[in-house]
Amino acid sequence: MFLSKKNRAKGFTLIELLIVLVLIGLSSSFVLPSMWQQLEQTKYRSEIAKIKSLFSYCKQYAYYKGTVLEIEVVDSKFLIKDTLNGKLLRTVNFETFSFEKGMLFFDVKSSFSKTSLMIIRNNEKGSFQLEI
Repeated sequence: MFLSKKNRAKGFTLIELLIVLVLIGLSSSFVLPSMWQQLEQTKYRSEIAKIKSLFSYCKQYAYYKGTVLEIEVVDSKFLIKDTLNGKLLRTVNFETFSFEKGMLFFDVKSSFSKTSLMIIRNNEKGSFQLEI
């Protein structure tokens, strides 16, 4: 009836497997919230970098082409237009930010001045002003 040590099956019992699963669940409950917070911070920083590089691009484009660029700010996207040709150059969408509606202009003189933009974070109340 009883299995001898020679014939005993090698493996884990159900209780041992359940204990391992509980330990994995507990450890993931501590790790996952901080990981999601880090992911949000990464998105936030990447979109700030996106705005800065976009403004730098607009300043340099307007300076070297000798034209005026117009950025129409609508909710969470920028519409970049060349006012000389009247064509739409680019549309840029943002996930974590929305903006106050308005227009930004970049010309030859704007490459030497600061531009400010009011930014509203989607998942938090309040806003802040970014100067570039």
